[in-house]
Amino acid sequence: MLTELHTCIQTLIYDAGRIDPSEVDIVFDVPTREWIEKLVRPTVAVYLLELEENTELRNTQYQTTRVNGRAEFRQPPRRIDLRYMVTVLTSNPDDAFRLVWRVLGVMMRTPELPIELLPEDLKLEAPIVAHVAQPEGGVKLLDVWSALGTEPRPSFGYTLTAPVDLGIGFDAPLVLSRTLKYRPLDGSTSDERRTLVRGIVRDPTGAPLEKVIVSTLDEPTSAAETDAEGSFTLRTPHAGKIAIRVTGDGGRTTTAQLDLDSQSVCFDLVLE
Repeated sequence: MLTELHTCIQTLIYDAGRIDPSEVDIVFDVPTREWIEKLVRPTVAVYLLELEENTELRNTQYQTTRVNGRAEFRQPPRRIDLRYMVTVLTSNPDDAFRLVWRVLGVMMRTPELPIELLPEDLKLEAPIVAHVAQPEGGVKLLDVWSALGTEPRPSFGYTLTAPVDLGIGFDAPLVLSRTLKYRPLDGSTSDERRTLVRGIVRDPTGAPLEKVIVSTLDEPTSAAETDAEGSFTLRTPHAGKIAIRVTGDGGRTTTAQLDLDSQSVCFDLVLE
């Protein structure tokens, strides 16, 4: 859920703020000093600090619906407060001020995440409500910067109150990526890194596709075939952004770019 929610936040900032994705990155990484030093262009960091149930909105009464003449009971969604720190990282202070003000304005003008941006599993009866730059957020941003070990930057709190449907189960395995570090057998000291990416390939209706070839376009190339559940495991030549090709039966082909450094590690690919 969080990965899809972060995609919605990215889309909202880019579109409503009229920000060019080729000029500004929007990430959900921890803004440590070491991470900041590696940045190469202006970056909006939306850092998730805390998840806490909003007990004031808890409803313990079961919801009743009629299905084929029978009554079905289900628990109403719980509400979870997702508390973020939003900041801007750039070498030019004026750019940082303009960018953080632009993002702040976008978020304050959006008290609820637009439903058209949300995936189906987030389109519940309860909207996803936003609270921006509120003093009672419970998180002191200066303490956060101190814990991260870097100097404070212009930032503000951003809290989303999102519903969690207690009636939804998990019909697919958790999809993660992992990075392997290894040394050559000849004893040399240089090491290499490869990232194992797992994902699922589906058709436009959401059904998993079997025997689809997923391959990297960057050298050295590698490929993997999906199983009966549409799942694949692919070794990529490096971390960061990687281009892949998805090839199905009948010559159907699509390409995509995956950002392995982001928190979007659950890659759900669609082959039309």
